[in-house]
Amino acid sequence: MSKTTLLMKKRIVFVYILMIVVQTVIVGRYAWVQLVWSPQLQRMAKEQWTHDVIIEAKRGKILDRNGNPLALSGNVERVDVFIKNVNLAVEKNKITKEEMAEKLAPLLGLSKESVLKKLNMNYAVVSLKRRIDKEVGNKIRELKLPGVIISEDTKRYYPNGNFLAHVLGTTDADGNGRSGIEMYYNKELKGIPGRLIIQADAFYRELPYEAPVYEAPKNGNDIVLTIDQSIQFL
Repeated sequence: MSKTTLLMKKRIVFVYILMIVVQTVIVGRYAWVQLVWSPQLQRMAKEQWTHDVIIEAKRGKILDRNGNPLALSGNVERVDVFIKNVNLAVEKNKITKEEMAEKLAPLLGLSKESVLKKLNMNYAVVSLKRRIDKEVGNKIRELKLPGVIISEDTKRYYPNGNFLAHVLGTTDADGNGRSGIEMYYNKELKGIPGRLIIQADAFYRELPYEAPVYEAPKNGNDIVLTIDQSIQFL
């Protein structure tokens, strides 16, 4: 057997062994992903496309003995931002964060710098402002800014201004009672928030894998005082 033939056979054997090694690595990697890494990947994927939206319950009213409202909650809206969507839009040169801040700041009554600071935060979701009027919410919707979401919110109103302020008390930014009756009966007034669990892609289009889960909020109970509003005014 000539040296050329022997060398050629060695090369064929080497290539054959190399192909077996490569195929073994590929099959091994495929098997490892499917059998070992698969549960973790599925869990990560589900966390990524599952969106759990909290639906605030409407806080109960505080009424005088004749049913006149002393404290009630009105329907308003809130503005939140999904930072990932904003960053994607910026990367694709669709808009800049400075431009977004310039458009949002005057509508929200905030400075451009404060809005820009929130847009640069390294969080999944950032709240820009809560309890804005529906008119303002509609104006922001018309801007069609990437990642900006307008959703329902509640705001506490006291129709008579400072009337019985120390008795009624106040609520904080999250709708929890801070003082007075608002705090003492907070559990009864607050209600139980609802949830909307949906599976959606990066553009928040609903995915068909699982049906949305909706848990309706249970609104808070009304509190009727023994106080007569007219007599208290006098």
